[in-house]
Amino acid sequence: MNFLCIAADKPRMTMTFGRSMQLTGRISGIAGLLLLAFGLNYIDRLPNSDGSGFKWMLAYPLTGIFLLFSVPAILLSLVRRLSVLSALVGIAGIACYVLLWIGA
Repeated sequence: MNFLCIAADKPRMTMTFGRSMQLTGRISGIAGLLLLAFGLNYIDRLPNSDGSGFKWMLAYPLTGIFLLFSVPAILLSLVRRLSVLSALVGIAGIACYVLLWIGA
């Protein structure tokens, strides 16, 4: 019965706000990487209509979103002070991917 009292005195593992924002930034950055890979795979599987390669024009905005939002979200999440900015940049990148695919 004594071990129950000792276990109750230990602090619980709780996640702080900064740590949760760091994880949000990292997860959204990695999700951006996965969306880029999915998008390029999807574009690659489209049939060639005229052989001009015009279908690859969508790869430029996908790569731009990845470089402007996902990479900074991952890099900013490494610094605890910038974790909120990291989460905001990562979520903005995911929103840009969604808007691009809805409009495409």
